[in-house]
Amino acid sequence: MKKSLTIFGLFVLLALGFLLTQGDRRNVNSLPSSDDMPGAMDTVIRMTPAGFEPSKITVPLGTTVAFINEDERDRWPASNIHPTHGIYPEFDPLEGIPPGESWSFTFDKPGIWRMHDHLYPQFTGAITVEE
Repeated sequence: MKKSLTIFGLFVLLALGFLLTQGDRRNVNSLPSSDDMPGAMDTVIRMTPAGFEPSKITVPLGTTVAFINEDERDRWPASNIHPTHGIYPEFDPLEGIPPGESWSFTFDKPGIWRMHDHLYPQFTGAITVEE
């Protein structure tokens, strides 16, 4: 009896842990693996305590770029101009990305899209989208 209670308790803890990790906020995700993102090495911008890395990239039209938060604080990548994000308003997760999570955006307009971190606007960068 004691052994079956222990196994049942372990099962409940595992199920609870699974459910707690399934929360979803817009396009905010756990860190993507290279299996989740073909060509991930070309489409990832890391958000670190030093800023965006890399801060400038060039991608083809239709590319999805993942912004991975490797900082210990929330980060919020968005198009310029701060604070309204009005130049490319769709390029905005509308909230901070928690540490250890990511947000992805598909660039469907060609151009040079300057960006900043809404929470730390001293961090800037640019994404050039070519047809």
